[in-house]
Amino acid sequence: MLSGGTGEQWVQGANHFKVVQDSNVIAHRIQARFRPSPKVEIVPQLWAFHADSKTNIGGNPALSFLSGTEYGYEANITAKWFVSRNTYVHGHLAYTWAGDATRDALGGDADDWLSAMLFVRYAF
Repeated sequence: MLSGGTGEQWVQGANHFKVVQDSNVIAHRIQARFRPSPKVEIVPQLWAFHADSKTNIGGNPALSFLSGTEYGYEANITAKWFVSRNTYVHGHLAYTWAGDATRDALGGDADDWLSAMLFVRYAF
């Protein structure tokens, strides 16, 4: 119900969405939007993810039983450049780190991860 589209349209974290999607999650987001020029938009976001319940049956099998409620955190930034009527460039960086509940469920071994995405659209 809460997922789909871009980060501004309630995808709950570019990386963290892949961990819990929209099951058993309480997500908090701080977002800003900057327009340094008419053709450029920058959107930074900070996310905090917590489980609603320590029992996560039906969600990610690795996280079925949790020791706490702290899934993790994510910081991401999106840049949009409207080059012309025909060309649009969209870039995204996301850095995610696990919370105690996720780290414990994975035996204490949960690495942070970084993802990058670049999309270019040209319309004739």
